[in-house]
Amino acid sequence: MPTTTVKEIIQVEEVVQPARFRWRTEKQWSRKGHILIPSGTMGSGKSTVVRVLLRKYDGAVMDEDTLRAASRYLEDDLLSGNYGLAPEFRLIPSHTTRPKRDGDFSGEYIYHSNESFDALEKAGKFAWMVPVGGHRYGTLTRDIKAALTKPVVGVMTATPDTILEKIEVTWIDQGDILPLYIDSPHRKDWMALRGGLAEEKIQFREEENLRWDKMVDRATVRFWRIENRDEGNLWPVLQELAHVISKMKRHQD
Repeated sequence: MPTTTVKEIIQVEEVVQPARFRWRTEKQWSRKGHILIPSGTMGSGKSTVVRVLLRKYDGAVMDEDTLRAASRYLEDDLLSGNYGLAPEFRLIPSHTTRPKRDGDFSGEYIYHSNESFDALEKAGKFAWMVPVGGHRYGTLTRDIKAALTKPVVGVMTATPDTILEKIEVTWIDQGDILPLYIDSPHRKDWMALRGGLAEEKIQFREEENLRWDKMVDRATVRFWRIENRDEGNLWPVLQELAHVISKMKRHQD
């Protein structure tokens, strides 16, 4: 049985790109893949969506059996059964100077000292770098290239700020990069239920969520919106996610 993967959504002519967003080598890249960015508000369940896509279950709040069942449902019932798709999802890690946290799954982050992060930055290895909460995060250009030049779907996490300020806007317009905005009407309650956060911290995060809501509402870049209404039932979220992925054209290896 041939392996089917995801190809270009649309084909367009070369576009003049804003200089501040341009990557030096992207016009020479033979584009075959896509990058999916499950962005969204804190407490919305976006990390769970990433785990399901990548089959990364370590450190999750939700139990492993439920996550495994969700991965099978997405891949077998939805993508393969409904749409005839079998994309290969590949993690694009983020490099960071922050220490490892309990909720991080294997491969999600590559941890650096300030000195080793500085060396990568000075060598021009990052496609973008952002400071968050006193730490720095960066994504390597080579990892972006590896996802876009092979018939795979790269999966990376990023805040709406990073998507709108750092990522090549015409790459989103052309369908090479698909940003999602996952949200939930229960996000504040879910942050409280998971424990470990003081009320002040939850309120701070909710204020950041509200800022992101406004940012995405006003953005000229299109985000695919997915609403997570029931934390215990991932099926509707996965159905919408499969629908988004199905909009991509298939490519036979």
